[in-house]
Amino acid sequence: MGEALSKAVEWCREQNLEFDAVNDNLPEIIEFYGHNSRKISCDYYIDDRMLLPENAKA
Repeated sequence: MGEALSKAVEWCREQNLEFDAVNDNLPEIIEFYGHNSRKISCDYYIDDRMLLPENAKA
């Protein structure tokens, strides 16, 4: 994890945002498919061009 990403993850923790994984698949996903795909699986991709956090529905 690079310095900028580490700082971003730390800032998120300070805001009480915890991630199951950062730029990686969960172990159960890797086991299910038998390999760690480069494509990360998730429920939501949140960035400034797709979906704002306040518009995401849990």
